[in-house]
Amino acid sequence: AMVMWVAEGPSALGRFRAFDLRYLLMRQGTRPAPLDDIAADRLLHSEEFSDFQQALDAVDHAQSLLAADLPEKALASAKLALALAPDVGELHRLLGDIERELDHPAEARKHYERYLELVPGKLRDQERVRGLLEELGGAPAEEEAPAEADPADE
Repeated sequence: AMVMWVAEGPSALGRFRAFDLRYLLMRQGTRPAPLDDIAADRLLHSEEFSDFQQALDAVDHAQSLLAADLPEKALASAKLALALAPDVGELHRLLGDIERELDHPAEARKHYERYLELVPGKLRDQERVRGLLEELGGAPAEEEAPAEADPADE
């Protein structure tokens, strides 16, 4: 049979209705038995999906707060998102940026490393994050270097 499924509702997450195109286009013979429809996605109305949507909203809010130079408030919003959806890569990138802005290098490093684990496909962005990690890792070594005595000064 030539079957076409058409989504009902505003997105592809809803129920899909099946249409037998052979009968609808040719109008020959008797109407076939109705085809089974595909049920709506079980996640559509689940708590997990709702939490994920709320987390994305909190990430957007945190990004706008960080852009407005309010890193403490951005951190609070991002931590709310982290509680709702801990495995969102972009959230960890944002948390790394916020913690770096607040001069918390250990926390920033942790979030940047988690971002690299969660988002393996964005190579250009991964290189940027690796550069940020090198910056964060390089800071303690730069602080120790002046403590050594320079033999030329003696």
